[in-house]
Amino acid sequence: MEPAPVVEPEMLDRLVTLLSAAARDGGWHQPHRLVFVQSPDGEGFDLGVKELDDGDHPMEHLLGFVAPDEWYALGVVSFGWASPMSHDDSGYRTTIRPSLHPERVRVRSVFLAARDGSEASTTELADGRVLDTPGEGTIADAVRRALALPTKPAEEPLNALMTSMWLEQALIAAEEWWEEARENGGRGARGRRSGPDWSDLASLHPVLARARARGVRTPSSRLDDVGRLFAENIGWADVRWESITGAAPWGIEVEPDLAAWMDEGMYARWLLAEHPSVDALAERLRALVSRDCVRKLDACLEAWGLLARG
Repeated sequence: MEPAPVVEPEMLDRLVTLLSAAARDGGWHQPHRLVFVQSPDGEGFDLGVKELDDGDHPMEHLLGFVAPDEWYALGVVSFGWASPMSHDDSGYRTTIRPSLHPERVRVRSVFLAARDGSEASTTELADGRVLDTPGEGTIADAVRRALALPTKPAEEPLNALMTSMWLEQALIAAEEWWEEARENGGRGARGRRSGPDWSDLASLHPVLARARARGVRTPSSRLDDVGRLFAENIGWADVRWESITGAAPWGIEVEPDLAAWMDEGMYARWLLAEHPSVDALAERLRALVSRDCVRKLDACLEAWGLLARG
């Protein structure tokens, strides 16, 4: 086994600064670039830069990629939009895309990671701000995994994903109920006027749905206990392993090879990014159901440690 290359600790920082400066003259609307560093030693290194086709996203090239052994570092120069977090009148975070936010600003980011675990990054905004914060998000995770580096642990529990999946289905069911009610003089299913029944919404939870598919009937009144039991016994490692083996019992579908390429932290963030937050979904659902449903919903979220998060 060849000895690890001798690299100055400041090399990545200097390279990030140079890459950001080199991209500055091209403006804020440029194709993304992939960057790799090869053969570093006390004298210098080889630098490779690949400009992606206009419209290509770095993840199209990074997802599942394994960097050659001779590459010491890998990174991305990316361009996009940044915006402040937005909250509605109730204080809940909204899901406005940065590119559509009224206070959006163009941004250029450079992120590099090396095989020894060292990293460097910088983000320059069109309003003059410069942020030298650690690389975050799916692109940074993908760079790390391409170098077989670990990503940081999942910040959210698996139950946050399961609850988001459930609330999305419950919202669809509630909206369909009110659509039917509008067509039938204000009465929805079973002649009710106050909104969908809790038992119908609770039955959509992935845990109850899986139990029902196995012939196990679980009362909707037990959903808070069932969800708590699920959270205590099943975690990200369990569902990632199911993806690796090709199973998808919870409706979570990730290609086996991709799930194996990711580690647990990236796997969690990748899936959570596909769904709105529990807070935002719960707030929308509360506006469509009865007070009794709201009470039972909040009881479940509180039992699962997900009430009024963020």
